[in-house]
Amino acid sequence: MTQLNNVSKHDPEKNHNNAMKFNHIGIPVTGSFEGEIDLPHLKMTVSDHENNRYGIQWQRYWENAPYPELVKTVPHVAFIDVNGAPVELMEYSHSDKEAPG
Repeated sequence: MTQLNNVSKHDPEKNHNNAMKFNHIGIPVTGSFEGEIDLPHLKMTVSDHENNRYGIQWQRYWENAPYPELVKTVPHVAFIDVNGAPVELMEYSHSDKEAPG
């Protein structure tokens, strides 16, 4: 068993100049959900992650949404960087056949 006694703990009161702020956990779905918010300019429908204690944002992409299948099907964690830009992190794997040239 690993001991964590000497691990420094994150101090939420301390201002980290390069820290990103958690925004939401995006979970793509295909069905309807309560509190749908249509975003026509993004061609998707979302839930309000700011009124969810866990920051979950349900996301349904419209049929003509111009996003890769990965984005439309794999959950992700999103942050806002120090400049206010969104940063969305998702895990994926690929075979050698799919590896870029």
